[in-house]
Amino acid sequence: MKAAVFNEHWNTYGGGEQFAGGIAEALAAEHDVDLLAREEFDVDLVQSRLGLDLSKTTPRIVSERPHEFVRQTADYDLLVNCSFNSNAPNGARHGLYVVHFPARLDRPLTRFQQTVIEGGARLVGISDLSVEFAEGVHPLEVDGRSRWTEAEATIELFVPAGTRAPLRFTLDALHWPVGSDPRVRVALHGNVVLDQVIARESPVDVDVTVEGRGELDPVVLTVESDAFCPQDAFGVADPRELGILVRDFSLGNTRVPVPPSWRETLSRRKRPLRFLDSYDTIASNSGYTRHWVQRWWQRDSEVLYPPVKLRKRGAKEPVILGVGRFFDSHGGHSKKQLELVRAFRSLHQRTHDSWTLHLIGGCAPDGRAYLDEVRRASIGLPVRFHVNASGQDVDELFAKAGIFWHATGFGESEQRHPDRFEHFGISVVEAMSAGAVPVVFGKAGPAEIVRNGVSGVLFSTRQALVDATWELIRNPHRIESMSRHAAERAAEFGFDRFRESLHRMVERMVSARSGSERAT
Repeated sequence: MKAAVFNEHWNTYGGGEQFAGGIAEALAAEHDVDLLAREEFDVDLVQSRLGLDLSKTTPRIVSERPHEFVRQTADYDLLVNCSFNSNAPNGARHGLYVVHFPARLDRPLTRFQQTVIEGGARLVGISDLSVEFAEGVHPLEVDGRSRWTEAEATIELFVPAGTRAPLRFTLDALHWPVGSDPRVRVALHGNVVLDQVIARESPVDVDVTVEGRGELDPVVLTVESDAFCPQDAFGVADPRELGILVRDFSLGNTRVPVPPSWRETLSRRKRPLRFLDSYDTIASNSGYTRHWVQRWWQRDSEVLYPPVKLRKRGAKEPVILGVGRFFDSHGGHSKKQLELVRAFRSLHQRTHDSWTLHLIGGCAPDGRAYLDEVRRASIGLPVRFHVNASGQDVDELFAKAGIFWHATGFGESEQRHPDRFEHFGISVVEAMSAGAVPVVFGKAGPAEIVRNGVSGVLFSTRQALVDATWELIRNPHRIESMSRHAAERAAEFGFDRFRESLHRMVERMVSARSGSERAT
């Protein structure tokens, strides 16, 4: 089978990329696999940073334009879209769409709001029609009605299959140099609709009908013309190549001028999730994510837990470990290091200097203020920061940590901001595999991983976090028992189990599609 795994963010080396890379590695053991991306990336670096074996895969750059993406993926038997918040449609024979957490693409609307949206769409002639000025077209002029082409321009018209839509626009040569009227040739999907010289004083109206081919197969309008450079022709500071001025471009029954941003908003309201119809199966990275896919997207999905790199256990020390990037809640599902430090201050009053808290995590420039706040809160405490730590340092800390803290989602409202909770919890499983006893906030993904009282402890308040940790410290035998069960539980999320689950999912998907094709 020829397969492709798509991710737009390989260069960020995050959890989503680890998930995508794990899928690619698992599939490459039996199939030919390409890694699809929007921009160049270093496969060797992705391998080393994420601990993957991608040696049997081949990188390939694909287009950002949906219909081009469909054409580029049409040769594959399977496309796995594992890119966060992607709306790229599938062109392969089979498609698997992986959800890290669903974007709330369409806020719930009242009946009145829905009426306004639909009425607005009719007013401006949306009707599932859209235009993409693909190549050789300059941005709108200050009048908001006109665009200059270059010598060759391509405009793509998206019209539902079987639909006929009027297309109207005006070609204007008023601003051409005197005595050099341009010749213009216009073709609609290869059929010439205009081929003539356009005089400066005589703009030409074009009025044709577009036969729809579907939203993934645009009708192509080409405009070819003579061209000039204003800088050379008039001595002004404008080095652009200008062909012909296109005014009042209208596809459909548009009756009023509408800002492009409004038109895009209305179009998105009408069809926010249509791209999902091109995939056979939706896979959620946890039961928590699956719940919100159903609630926000009204789509069912299967749970496919991410593959986790199981870590080695070392000689345990009185170390509490917290792992995650440093950023506050406004940036997403914060790891709540500030809350961990505040809890540790209370715990330190009981343990004194016998236990230390170690915080590992990357920090981008926009997270620096939050990191500084966490540092200030830790003054006077045995708290160690490992910012942008090396892989070796991370391995050593996982190996020796006796307890693992995780508080993502603490203090947040699940109804208002479900995205701020831990969607799965790769670091929780990693810590458990190394024998650290997890004491984690008992909501969302971690609550699926940790069996309370057996392989770890779930907490709901800061005081509960402190008390549960203190009870573990006071009872080494309980730590040892939970540590053993934690490692056993973590093994259920290892690569071997993941590969088995992925192959079963793909086999069911392929069999279901093949069966339906035979039935028809």
